[in-house]
Amino acid sequence: MSDPHDRWRMLLPREWHTITLHPHEARQQRIRALVKERFVGRDDAPKLRRDLEDGLQFQAMRAAENHGVSLALAYEIFPGFPFGGSVLVSFTPDPAGVKLVDLEEQMTAPRTVEYGRQRVVAGDAVRRVRVLPTELEGTEFESTVVDYFVPHLDASGYFGLTFSSAVPDDLREPIVELFDAVAATFHFDVQERDDLVQAHHLAERQDAP
Repeated sequence: MSDPHDRWRMLLPREWHTITLHPHEARQQRIRALVKERFVGRDDAPKLRRDLEDGLQFQAMRAAENHGVSLALAYEIFPGFPFGGSVLVSFTPDPAGVKLVDLEEQMTAPRTVEYGRQRVVAGDAVRRVRVLPTELEGTEFESTVVDYFVPHLDASGYFGLTFSSAVPDDLREPIVELFDAVAATFHFDVQERDDLVQAHHLAERQDAP
C-alpha cells in the first residue's frame, strides 16, 4: 500500500491552522511559524510565547508518537467566543483488515455520550461523542470530544479523526454539529471530486450559535 499520509483530504474552516506531523523538522518549523504569527506585533510577552511554543511542540510530538498524521488548531472556533479547538488525524495500520463492526466494538469507552455509524465522503464511519474531564493550569473543566473512525479504502487500517474543544454546556450541541460538518468532508484523493460538493457546503456552516 502506498503511504496513506498524503492520500486523504478534509476541508477545514479558514480559521484553523494545520500542522503536518511528519517529518519532525517540518513539524517544528510549522509550529514556530504559527507562534510567530500569533504574536506578531507583540514583544511584551516572551514567556507566554515560549510557553505556547513548548506546549504545541509537546502536543504535536505526543500526537506523532501515537500514529498522528496531522494536527489542526483553532484559537477561536466561533467568532466572538473565546474557545479554541483541535482535530487530530491519525492512521492506525491493521494487517488483518479492518471492518466497521470491529471499530464499533471499541466505542464503549468510559464517558461515551453516544456512538453509531455516520456517512462521510470517504464512506461509512463510526462516530463517538464523549465528555472528558480536563485540567489546565490548575483549572478543571470538561472537553467535548468527537471521534470518527474511517476505514482505509483497501482495509489496511483506519483513520481516526479526533475533534476536541472545551466549550460550556450551552455550546456543546453547536460544536458537535460543526465537527460533524467538517468530518463529513473527509475523503481520499482517488475518489471522484464531484462527491465533495454537498459536503463542502456543510463545512461552511460556521455561524455562531
